[in-house]
Amino acid sequence: MVLKISYLFILILMISFSSAFLGTFEQGKCMEIRTISNSTQVNISTIELPNNTILFPNRNMNVTGKTWNYTFCGTDTIGNYVYDFNDLEGNVFVNDFDVSYRGDSLDGPKATLYSVMLGIFVGLWFLILFYTTKLPDGNTDLDDDGLMQVSKLKYLRHALFGVLWTLSMVILFISSNLALAYLQFQMFSTILFALFQLMMWLSIPGIFLWFAWIFWTLTTDKKIERYLNMGMGPGRDF
Repeated sequence: MVLKISYLFILILMISFSSAFLGTFEQGKCMEIRTISNSTQVNISTIELPNNTILFPNRNMNVTGKTWNYTFCGTDTIGNYVYDFNDLEGNVFVNDFDVSYRGDSLDGPKATLYSVMLGIFVGLWFLILFYTTKLPDGNTDLDDDGLMQVSKLKYLRHALFGVLWTLSMVILFISSNLALAYLQFQMFSTILFALFQLMMWLSIPGIFLWFAWIFWTLTTDKKIERYLNMGMGPGRDF
């Protein structure tokens, strides 16, 4: 028993481990696993996919000068890949790389730009919502006898709700693209994009209904203003 433990300890000491990040690559395209070594033979042993599937290529890497490379084409899944390789001297190396939709990392300039834009749109959405709720949604009652004053701010309120609807579509579109490009689970991106498409289709009849509401409200306000100019109270029916 002691002999086995001693042998295992010596074996661990003989093997040197190192780890490095290879980079981020585009989904669905072949990439090169490269390393530099003075050894006369380098063998790639296993590749662990983001879904925990382990491949066992166990093949010799090709060499050009001191650069060893292995062409890997199984990049269909977005996420982190971990691979290990060894040389004749007994050195074992464990490296990893990422795969994203467009081949750029989440901390890259494009992702940063999209994230900043998303943050701005979300903040603007809440700011507009806050001020929209402060606006009247109809005409103002002056007293209990039914007299009222025509309020033009209700048009601004409904216009701002249209802006909120548009901003919601923009936020869903950007979020779905970010999820598609950088998240391993594509279902989240699919759901966000489906919501975006639903809002797009609902916008078509919504525009016609909004213009119909504007026309009806303008007609009603004209009648109220005519009654008020005649010194008559139109009542609460308007």
